[in-house]
Amino acid sequence: MKPSTKTAAAEETLSTPTTIPTAAALRAKFRAIEGEMNQTLSEREREVHGILIASLAREHVLILGPAGTAKSALAHTYCTAIQGATYFQWLLTRFSSPEEVFGPVSLAGLKEDRFRRVTAGKLPEANVVFLDECFKANSAVLNSMLTAFNERAFDNDGGRSPIPLETVVGASNELPEGPELAALYDRFILRFWTKYTVTEEAFHRLVTGGEPSISSTVTLDELHQAQAQVEAIKLTKEIAAELFKLRNELAVAGVVASDRRWRKAVRVLKAEAWLAGDVEVSTDHFPVLANVLWDTPPQITQIHPIVSKYASAELADAQEVVDAMVAYLQEMPTKDSAEYPAKVTGVTKELRKALDKIKALQEAAKDSAKPKIGALHSDLTKRYKKLREEASEALGL
Repeated sequence: MKPSTKTAAAEETLSTPTTIPTAAALRAKFRAIEGEMNQTLSEREREVHGILIASLAREHVLILGPAGTAKSALAHTYCTAIQGATYFQWLLTRFSSPEEVFGPVSLAGLKEDRFRRVTAGKLPEANVVFLDECFKANSAVLNSMLTAFNERAFDNDGGRSPIPLETVVGASNELPEGPELAALYDRFILRFWTKYTVTEEAFHRLVTGGEPSISSTVTLDELHQAQAQVEAIKLTKEIAAELFKLRNELAVAGVVASDRRWRKAVRVLKAEAWLAGDVEVSTDHFPVLANVLWDTPPQITQIHPIVSKYASAELADAQEVVDAMVAYLQEMPTKDSAEYPAKVTGVTKELRKALDKIKALQEAAKDSAKPKIGALHSDLTKRYKKLREEASEALGL
């Protein structure tokens, strides 16, 4: 498909008057936030980008993975980048009460025969929310959470009131179990499966660095202006047709998303286009859907090459190479096994070949795909170096 254009006239259309920065200046602020967060939070580039995109699209993010993988740090650090934003964080359990999340019942209100909650310092007054172990929520908390997530509203004192919620970051070390949690799971449009740090460099920064902090900021008004600009991004009939084709292709592969999820996926695509400096969605932006359309972790490797080929055949090939090597690495025997020396030698050679292939694909790709292929090359390089270090230690080289 024909890629998006970035004309001066279109840029002016998305710009804002007087005291509000132009679209380009506003975009630069968000890119600066992303860059600083990547510097302070090691090996969390996907999750950082996802939180920014979710916030720009007014959607929510789910981060799955083991405890201690900087999930809350991601949410809190992003909140500090929004001047004037209020943060709320809570660990949910099966016994969590509505009072913990939405505030205690007002005693003064009860004296007047009115049932209202005092929401100060709780979710209904927060801009950015982090909910740890979000799938532990019980039915007493769940219904109000769903209304807050989807409608940005809270039922209180006999009426429904709007709340200032911008984005929710949910965290869990397991997938939800039971149909009652399906609706909550579906509210998280961007989903990531995260792991512990891999490289020595990232581990060194982790254990020697301080608490994550950044200096780049935007105001709440600027965030709202950016969200309005995202909404103005165009989705042409041609790109809608490509999305329909993608949906059918994924269905054949056994990956089926609801109509609601596809509708919200378009908002994510618009945010991706805006942050990239484009004025309309193109197939170049489709790779972000790999973090939108999966339900179970095995589907991630299915979706990546399918969505990537819409942006670039070279990107799809590079993703396929990386997925194959990651699967290969997962089959490595333990260091003390008799098969380890021969196996590690073979895997190291295959990794080297894979890196060369990805580099060649990057050189052959169009400019818009080069950074994404470069990121894949960088990720596989880290795995290659880690394996060599482990092998040298295990074999006494």
